[in-house]
Amino acid sequence: KIFVFNEFVDTMFLKPAARAYVAVAPAPVQAGVGNFFGNIGDGYSLVNSALQGKYDKVGGDLSRVFVNTLFGFGGLVDLGTQLGYERGEEDFGQTLGHYGAQPGPYLMLPLFGPSNVRDAAGLLPNFAFDPISKAVSSVSANNTLRALRIIDTRAALLSSEALLQSAALDKYTFLRSAY
Repeated sequence: KIFVFNEFVDTMFLKPAARAYVAVAPAPVQAGVGNFFGNIGDGYSLVNSALQGKYDKVGGDLSRVFVNTLFGFGGLVDLGTQLGYERGEEDFGQTLGHYGAQPGPYLMLPLFGPSNVRDAAGLLPNFAFDPISKAVSSVSANNTLRALRIIDTRAALLSSEALLQSAALDKYTFLRSAY
């Protein structure tokens, strides 16, 4: 039922918004938005790399955030990649796993999609320490940035959707197995 709900929200709201965003926003604007939110993700990866004791990754994450924030206009330009700093992919669910937390059963979360218990718990620090909510005091500006992040993420998945549609006889079962 949650999957059906998520599909409804996607079909009625997210996918049309993502398509409109792709149609209206020039490619450099889309790249800048993606880079900006990617830079925030690099900050999360930096913290989680440190919590996991992956100090070799901490240096790369720190370099990316430093270069992109200071010289990439707040992260709009991804100079870090051009300089050879790989994007980290560490999250709090992985940090919990590093300390022995088992993944637990598969979950389909409302609005978030597939997950497991450990990774779902890992979402809480992302909300608690979201730099946008800390830096932007205006509720309307904060909500606009959150909506833009969601639409940008959904727009990035538009090209993958065709593959999913063609590969899956049953989309839910395919997603669960892939996850």
